Amino acid sequence: MKLAGVMLTFLGCVSAALTWTRSRKARLGALDRLAQALGRMEAEITAKAVPLPALITGLAESADGAAGRFFRALSAALNELGERPFAALWAETVQSSLPELSRSERAAIAELGNVLGRYPIPRQQEALACCRAALLHNLENARGREREDGRLVWGLALSAGALILIVLI
Repeated sequence: MKLAGVMLTFLGCVSAALTWTRSRKARLGALDRLAQALGRMEAEITAKAVPLPALITGLAESADGAAGRFFRALSAALNELGERPFAALWAETVQSSLPELSRSERAAIAELGNVLGRYPIPRQQEALACCRAALLHNLENARGREREDGRLVWGLALSAGALILIVLI
């Protein structure tokens, strides 16, 4: 019975490392998909001057992953557009549908809601490009650290599990 408890504790340490790995991959995927979607938004606004609700609906249908989830939630929230400002709907949707991103990444995306649909197209294009550049920068940094951080987390998890295994046996 004691051995089973020790093994379960060790597996708990391994499970913690697996959870970290999954959340890291989810963050990387979310950054990538959102950067792509913001690039598409920038292109659509610049080239075709597509109205914002139509653009959001189109992205809700075509984007996948975290970007798809975000734009589907935003598209549903647009029903409240007459009652509440777009910036508030955008910011709430960012906070509720993008939990895998860091607080600063969510803040950068939320800030876009204050610009989109409110300012001239060049200003919207500039804000989208800045946000997209910030997301891509974070994505590249995270990818660069992924291998090193992964080794560290797995090493700590396995070491902690082994230490607990030795102490309890």
